[in-house]
Amino acid sequence: MLCKYRTSQFTDSLGARKAFESVPKEISERFDLFDRQVGNNPNTGMQSIKDLSDEVIRGGFDPLAIGKSIIALASSGRPIEDSVAFVAIVTKAMGARN
Repeated sequence: MLCKYRTSQFTDSLGARKAFESVPKEISERFDLFDRQVGNNPNTGMQSIKDLSDEVIRGGFDPLAIGKSIIALASSGRPIEDSVAFVAIVTKAMGARN
């Protein structure tokens, strides 16, 4: 596969042309951002995104804990994707509590 995204165009209800990208099904099934475990591997000692976000939420969104979690995710196999997923979970949880 040359490109993992598909680009399509459509016309919205007001007649404006819009474009969007979608990920083919075979790619999205293989790379699920939120179901993936970062760690819990005795060889790496890393925790999963769920474990890290649960700790931050239970700890009252301590900035130091958030920073340490992001630094830990930076050394994962997919640092950008894992960090974005973690930040999205923590941000959503913070918004739900305000």
